[in-house]
Amino acid sequence: MIATKFIILKLIRYLLKTIFGIKNLEKTIVFICRLLGINLLNLAYNNIGILNYQNCDISGENLVINKILSQYFNSQQSLFFFDIGANTGSYSTKLRQKFKNAIIYAFEPNKYSFDELSKIKLDFNIKTYNLGLSSKSCQQKIYTYADEIKSQHASF
Repeated sequence: MIATKFIILKLIRYLLKTIFGIKNLEKTIVFICRLLGINLLNLAYNNIGILNYQNCDISGENLVINKILSQYFNSQQSLFFFDIGANTGSYSTKLRQKFKNAIIYAFEPNKYSFDELSKIKLDFNIKTYNLGLSSKSCQQKIYTYADEIKSQHASF
């Protein structure tokens, strides 16, 4: 079903590009979205997973673990997982529940989120590190909401 839907969408895109030309098609899409009040940037973000943080189904985390990873890896294999920006560890715990023999490394630079993450490390055998990963060695200030210090939206 998903493959058929993908093929149909690809065919529709091809036909629209051929009929209108890419530039005219882009202008038409922008025009229609403005008429309908659709924010294209937010639409794009949602389609690639950004802004989809309400729960693990909406974010796609459950899909990755239960469908994609499970398709390629046996749940009893000895695997390594890295949860970068682990926040309070919900993704790491879901990985542990699915892959019992995996070694899971969880990295979280926000001290407040890390404190919560540390509480689960023994129960779920997760190796936790209170640091961020970067291409250079540095210290940076973390910005987050004043009323939500463990926010998943914290940034440097």
